[in-house]
Amino acid sequence: PTRLKVVLFVADGLYWKIGLYGHSEVRTPNLDRLAARGRRFDAAYAQYPLCNASRTSFMTGWRPERTRVWGNADPPRPNLAGAVPLQEHFKAQGYFTARLGKIYHGPFETQFRWDLAEDAPDLPEEQVADEEAFEARVIPTSRDDAGEPDGHTARRAAQVIEERQGQPFFVAV
Repeated sequence: PTRLKVVLFVADGLYWKIGLYGHSEVRTPNLDRLAARGRRFDAAYAQYPLCNASRTSFMTGWRPERTRVWGNADPPRPNLAGAVPLQEHFKAQGYFTARLGKIYHGPFETQFRWDLAEDAPDLPEEQVADEEAFEARVIPTSRDDAGEPDGHTARRAAQVIEERQGQPFFVAV
């Protein structure tokens, strides 16, 4: 049987009033089309209110009580003896694995094995004049989409996916 090609999108601080969730405050036509064609998780909740604990939990399938990762400064790998992180499970099944951008908590990305691992480029933050837009996390910049870290990562993900069409892959973006 043909094995699925898997792309996992992980959003960090995604503004929730977008089209695919029935709102029109922020236009997201590409996300809307993707959600209509793929699997959308409507009841996905953070396992813990901090990035490192939550990401370690959903990438291993272990609750924070088991990983013992509670803070953003807790290195996860020493607490994961016996765990098989999601990308390592796919690798063991013959999949190409790639991480493009932040999947685990930034300082600890190198503790996990991938065939390809790349971070988004660091860009200087721009000043925000509109306090209301800042509060809503809708912050326009002077850069075009390709000049933004997420735009760069999306283009790189498309390139990696295109290059790997002949084999099963797990690409986390």
